[in-house]
Amino acid sequence: MAGLTVGIMVIPQGMAYATIAGLPPIYGLYTAFIPSVLYFLFGSSKHLVVGPTAVVSLMIESAASSSGLHPSEPGYPQMVFLITLMSGIFLFILGITQVGYLANLISHPVISGFTSAAAFLIGFSQLKHLFGISMPRDSTIIPLVKHFVNNVEDTNGWCLLMGLIGTTIIILFKVSKKTKWIPVPLFLVVVSILLTKYLKLDEIAHIKIVGTIPKGFLPPINPLNNISESKLLKLIPVSIQISLVIVMESVSIGKTFAAKSGYTLQATMEFIALSLSNIVGSFFGSYACAGSFTRTAVNHNSGAKSPLSNLISGILVMFTILVLTPLFYFLPYTILAAFVLSAVYKLFDYQEIIFLWRVKKRDLIVWLSAFLGTLFLGIELGILISIAMSFFIVVVASSFPTISIIGKTDPEDNKFVKLDLVELAKSAHPNIMIILIEESISYANIHVFKEKCLRYLVKYKRSQRYKTMDSSNLILLIDATHINEVDSTGMHGLKELYGLCDELGVSMYMMNYNKDVRKSFEKSGLLKLHPSMLVERFEEVAELCGEILLGNIEERNINWKAYLL
Repeated sequence: MAGLTVGIMVIPQGMAYATIAGLPPIYGLYTAFIPSVLYFLFGSSKHLVVGPTAVVSLMIESAASSSGLHPSEPGYPQMVFLITLMSGIFLFILGITQVGYLANLISHPVISGFTSAAAFLIGFSQLKHLFGISMPRDSTIIPLVKHFVNNVEDTNGWCLLMGLIGTTIIILFKVSKKTKWIPVPLFLVVVSILLTKYLKLDEIAHIKIVGTIPKGFLPPINPLNNISESKLLKLIPVSIQISLVIVMESVSIGKTFAAKSGYTLQATMEFIALSLSNIVGSFFGSYACAGSFTRTAVNHNSGAKSPLSNLISGILVMFTILVLTPLFYFLPYTILAAFVLSAVYKLFDYQEIIFLWRVKKRDLIVWLSAFLGTLFLGIELGILISIAMSFFIVVVASSFPTISIIGKTDPEDNKFVKLDLVELAKSAHPNIMIILIEESISYANIHVFKEKCLRYLVKYKRSQRYKTMDSSNLILLIDATHINEVDSTGMHGLKELYGLCDELGVSMYMMNYNKDVRKSFEKSGLLKLHPSMLVERFEEVAELCGEILLGNIEERNINWKAYLL
């Protein structure tokens, strides 16, 4: 039952998404058939449905158009299949080299901002079918808006009415829980075809129809035929981008439903299944495919227990390709637009904006860069700018880590708390300055860390309280609890810090380090300079420096203003 439900759903959706990619509707059916069968054979998810998706379709259209080809030109489909082939190859490389985790480096605000902008671009691309007007193919929003405003007076009222009714019906039935069993896509397609055919709406109301759809499958296609090496090189960046989006869409959806059903997704099998779906499909008229969230959700809610549902839906699509395609002759394009619009409006993630505003405004900047960059500069530049912005913010954030002085307020208590310089003087161990950095030490933050440590030490040594201490043995103890690793620049910085501490008459130690940090110290030669620098326990520092614990610090006459300098 699940496979049939998905099959009924994917037939009109596939035809609609093909128009987003700039291809005739039949290619959407090919993309709904071939990948579903291949995923059944090689995929590990019991619920993931692979086929045409709105976002990948838009990326394919943008990539193929950027090569200088218009969808109406004969060479356009081959360019689409070439990009699909290259994306599949990159997916395969990501899988066998086990570097698919790189897709995880693209943050959620980047993905959300990109898909939200894609929703607008996809929506505007369908206005030509909904309003019955001409619209240019462009990957940025401004030309689309300008052209729409200039041509909206030519709107075909009947076309708009039919499209709006279709969109409303689909959305209402999606929202209603009681009517989810009704095959709305099939019903809408049949009714619109019958109305158009017998009322002659294509002639009287000038509603554009799909027309003749070839029956059966195309002969095998060679995407590499007559393609120059320079053109292949130009397509590499966009093919990598598409492959990463396919990974992000498919694996995240697969993991979500695997967690709900209590099984584990096999990452290697997923890469193989997705890469083969795109590589093999590119030779048989299928363009780039990915996991579909809406169809996967329907598959899961319909009771799917295995990938067999992909095969069943694929068989239904195959039957449609072999037998039923002539019946779609009178299918209005405005109904296909209704399927697209009813699907993509949910891609605009307004809840994420509210969430980021409340939780992390820094991530909201990343979201906005992805959203505005994609809208105004195009898909390729939008993704690159937003990823660059994401990494830039991460680097900036790591450049200014939280650095605190911690210590014991009670010598009998093992609990360490954050202190300022004044509180350090009143602590159980006033001549041990413990510095806690809540970040790994790297090229991005070592200079800030070094400068802050020296500032603390100089201020403390200049203070009146330090001058009246019974012991002038000042210790800088770095707490490495949050330091997972130290890069080469970080090691050079720590060496410099050790030398400067030595000049100031301060001994430097580190505790709570892990094995990787110790190896870095050994290989850098820093342990040769100071063999006892790494200590296992805090108490070792007190033993090494022969510290005298002071009893009643508050009774001493201390000039507290000196700590505020």
